[in-house]
Amino acid sequence: MNWSGQVVFLTGASSGIGEGLALALAKRGAVLGLVARRREMLDDLADRCRKLGGTALVFAIDVTDEAAVAEAADEMRSEFGRIDILIANAGIGGNDEETRSYR
Repeated sequence: MNWSGQVVFLTGASSGIGEGLALALAKRGAVLGLVARRREMLDDLADRCRKLGGTALVFAIDVTDEAAVAEAADEMRSEFGRIDILIANAGIGGNDEETRSYR
């Protein structure tokens, strides 16, 4: 797949698999919305992504806050016109409860 210019909304981006995905996609020219709770780690990751040729916006939010996620997605669409791919990598559990029960 050609990732150049693809707009990717990536949750759980600050470490582990999410961090690795962000760097790999940045090397391929993706436009990234990096989502996680840890601002400092996201800022560092965004800098590394930009140095690799990607574009990155940082959203330091908790994915269990549905309004914050919606606002971040709206900002991505406003900035880039669309979101092509959602990678839901944030680790918040494994059942079907509503997000408000995690808070």
